Amino acid sequence: DTGEKEKAEKLLSAYEDRMNALIRRCPELLLYYQYLGLVYQSQGKADQAESIMEKAYQINPSDIMNYQILRQLYAYNKNGEKLLKLINDWLKDNPNDEQSRRILDSYQNQK
Repeated sequence: DTGEKEKAEKLLSAYEDRMNALIRRCPELLLYYQYLGLVYQSQGKADQAESIMEKAYQINPSDIMNYQILRQLYAYNKNGEKLLKLINDWLKDNPNDEQSRRILDSYQNQK
């Protein structure tokens, strides 16, 4: 239904504005970046979703939630080069992360 789609788009747009305002007010709170990344992804703004999650990851590269969201975005967007670098970098500091190791092995076996 067109009316429902327009409502959803307006709601996502308002949420995007709100998350951007919260990030400006409290740039250290990673949860706002994560929410904004999900909003961008819902809007089909893949590049912006990646960009905001890259910022969150730079703020705290040891945060597993940031890592997982960014990893999923790279995989979804078929950004293999960035995906491989992210996983390899993560595994340097988190060598016991078996899930990431399996994803890396699986991805490398596809090539």
